[in-house]
Amino acid sequence: MQPALMRGLREFFGRRIQDLDFERVVGAARAELEKRPLPFSGLNPLWKALEPERDPAALAYVVRSYLPLVMVYPGGVWRSGGAAAYALAEVWLSGELGAESALSWPNYGTSWTERHLPGLSASQAGPLEKLIKRYLAAYGPSSVADVQAFVGINGLKGTLEAMRPELVVYRSEKNLELFDLPGLSVLETDTPAPPRFLPEYDNVLLAHANRSRIIADEFRKSVFLSAGRVRATFLLDGVVRGAWRVERVGKRATLTLEPFSSLPSEEKLALLEEGERLLHFMEDGAGTLEVRVVF
Repeated sequence: MQPALMRGLREFFGRRIQDLDFERVVGAARAELEKRPLPFSGLNPLWKALEPERDPAALAYVVRSYLPLVMVYPGGVWRSGGAAAYALAEVWLSGELGAESALSWPNYGTSWTERHLPGLSASQAGPLEKLIKRYLAAYGPSSVADVQAFVGINGLKGTLEAMRPELVVYRSEKNLELFDLPGLSVLETDTPAPPRFLPEYDNVLLAHANRSRIIADEFRKSVFLSAGRVRATFLLDGVVRGAWRVERVGKRATLTLEPFSSLPSEEKLALLEEGERLLHFMEDGAGTLEVRVVF
């Protein structure tokens, strides 16, 4: 994942991390996190002493990009708020992470991907192949472009070519090669799919370069608002047909549905029934539950 993390770091904080001593910054953060789990804001005193002229958010992003961390309880727990604390993964997991997670310090201005792909070493290729297989298990059949879009690494055509004997290859309607794991079934196109509600930034919407398989092009701007903001959506027959949100005021919880186009009455009924189940699940402590549709 390091090439993808490095690219994201450059895109978000490029100028703010120029000439930064990555190893010094991450090493100092490691020493602090070895003592106890901390939220990233807990490293601010360190930044004031170490890099007082730097943006603390950029330094925290460097740490999260190069130091294997685990979000600890209660971070990530349902309905939990506040800043999550992080622990060193090797401490939390009670052991070394192994050579495959060794850090490679970047020479800023030179793409990590260009320096290391193609021509991965054996220790790098193994984990990458495992990652691709994990991806295909969830989102295959997928093209080379789909895999690259999700993994965040370009130049994977050769890697998938080397993995071909271990994979199943299909052809799309446009004669594009789609890779998948053996032993997995592919549903017929007319297989019915029930209504489903997806949360914000759900991976199903981000898992392929060709997103038209799940969302029409005319709806994309209504869902993908920015790099860090993807709206919660609902699916009808397996494709995005609208967005949703839940608002709670006191003891009253309201699920608002925003279809992107008109819905047949039978689809609307099925959507409302699934919406009621979702609202009961999310807001079981509310005294009044309401589902409304906004066009």
